[in-house]
Amino acid sequence: MRVGITLGDPNGIGPEIAIKAAAHFANHGTIKPLLVGDGFVIEDTANHLGLDATPPFIDAPGLDPAGYAPGRLDPRAGRATVTYAEAAVRLAREGRIDAIVGCPHSET
Repeated sequence: MRVGITLGDPNGIGPEIAIKAAAHFANHGTIKPLLVGDGFVIEDTANHLGLDATPPFIDAPGLDPAGYAPGRLDPRAGRATVTYAEAAVRLAREGRIDAIVGCPHSET
């Protein structure tokens, strides 16, 4: 099963949860995770976590890099959360993923 995992709030705990989940299931026989969110957020978070490789992802640009401030509420991050969910729904409609999991988010 191909599972799209959206990042949730890019400034919150969502990216860390998404990346850890994707890394955990990356070698699973039946679950194929695919992260959905801003590529620069995924890469930065993976580096922060000390991962040797970034799990597979679809770059779904939703956040201006100026709005990337982990640990801070920002309306731009809330809008990005919605963009990630919309991208995941498109992937599901196109048949590229079978399911969607959304990580913690805020629409502030």
